[in-house]
Amino acid sequence: MMNNGMMGGGMGIWMVFSMLFWVLILAGVIFLIVRVVNKVRK
Repeated sequence: MMNNGMMGGGMGIWMVFSMLFWVLILAGVIFLIVRVVNKVRK
């Protein structure tokens, strides 16, 4: 019974880290696109 609880908690933590990772990647891509667009406009 304890193993199931630990696995569930571990999977939840990895899901949160995975989601944060993708949010950071997306934010980085958007930031780079905005920088390039601003550079082209000037």
